[in-house]
Amino acid sequence: MSRGRHHNEGAARVGPGRVPADRVPPDAEPIRGGASARAGKAPHPTGSVPKWTAPNVGACGRRPLALMLLPVLHRPTPAGAIPARHLHMTPQQPPVELWLVDLTRCAPPLEALERDTPRLADDDRERAGAIRDATTRRERITAYTALRVLLERAAGPAARRTRLVRSRAGAPRLAEGRVRFSLSHTDGFALIGLADALAVGVDLERPRPVRIAQRRRDEICAAAAGLRGAPWTDADPDRAMLQAWVRLEAFTKARGLALIATLADLGLRGARPPTASLADLESAARQLAHSTGLAIYDVGLPCGLQGAMAVGSGGCLPSPRDFPADREGLNEVLQQPWPSLGCRSASRIGLTC
Repeated sequence: MSRGRHHNEGAARVGPGRVPADRVPPDAEPIRGGASARAGKAPHPTGSVPKWTAPNVGACGRRPLALMLLPVLHRPTPAGAIPARHLHMTPQQPPVELWLVDLTRCAPPLEALERDTPRLADDDRERAGAIRDATTRRERITAYTALRVLLERAAGPAARRTRLVRSRAGAPRLAEGRVRFSLSHTDGFALIGLADALAVGVDLERPRPVRIAQRRRDEICAAAAGLRGAPWTDADPDRAMLQAWVRLEAFTKARGLALIATLADLGLRGARPPTASLADLESAARQLAHSTGLAIYDVGLPCGLQGAMAVGSGGCLPSPRDFPADREGLNEVLQQPWPSLGCRSASRIGLTC
């Protein structure tokens, strides 16, 4: 499958293409004793999180078992204790963000921002400068600049003009720090994923006809269904194929490998049993995803765009955000703390296609 102008950062191009924290029991009550109580101090200062113990079962534990299992209703909250309903019942999820960049709308303000405060590294400009088509070259620089803005917000001003370290497969990363990122771009748009100390990979495609042998199409779709744990249900065969492909690409980039390695691991390249069925390919892909600890998600995007995101264990799929297309919005992004949104945030995509 021809990649056309579509390009991804972090993967060589080949071929087509919680455990929750212990929950507080509903009838739990704070420990009232201990050293603080003996010292005459308040056992639980306002704002502190109390320790929890099982409800009092009476002397010698003779309280009937049935009553022990029932929640204690209408019990007043002890002074200074935080009611259970206000406690977070699950551990905080690692920061993960997803941004969609309209490369046409965002180009002018990003170019002005870059003139005032350069953020691109020399090799960013060299890579973009090697592109002959002027429109594609400008879009590539815009995508790189948007990425640099987000990296500065997450890693600080030290990320400006810093040369990215690349693996043998071409996967880029900052030389220092916890921030991980992935960039994918196609005609007119870029998708950027960021995570705190978690592997992350994104991929983006525009709708287009896919010319590929039916058997190959079926194999790729089967492998992608195994990675995601579910097939793509769109009846359009081209959309189904493209969604399978972005899953493979996102998964590959989160691994930091070349696509050829993922295809080989999935049994889609090199020697394999001639009798391998589509079910075998799907099962092998499911096992591979499990062994890597990566979760693969389909990303809902406007304008008919198709995207996928892979993120390491503990991460989640955040709502995609619309990258600002004005100077005021860019300044707001740079001033926001990292991260500003979690996985349950409302979507801010509002592009007009």
